[in-house]
Amino acid sequence: MLSECARVQCKRKVALKREIADALSKGDSDLTVLQEMGAKYGATILATPPFLGFNILLWVWPFGVAAVAIVILLVRLRKGRTVQRIQG
Repeated sequence: MLSECARVQCKRKVALKREIADALSKGDSDLTVLQEMGAKYGATILATPPFLGFNILLWVWPFGVAAVAIVILLVRLRKGRTVQRIQG
């Protein structure tokens, strides 16, 4: 994501890339570097937040909203059919 950042707000881009390169050159794994960056700067710095703690809601809520919408749609369709049978 840092390579794609060309906005003015990316003033820290060079420093962050250097920090990542230094950690990798020390022999740290990609996962270790990501965990350290997330711990140091918060989950918002990561392209994909980890599936831990409060961040689980970020992963789960879209599916929950979709499930509720489907249930509401099915209930309305079923009620519509029942009303049509009674009237018909």
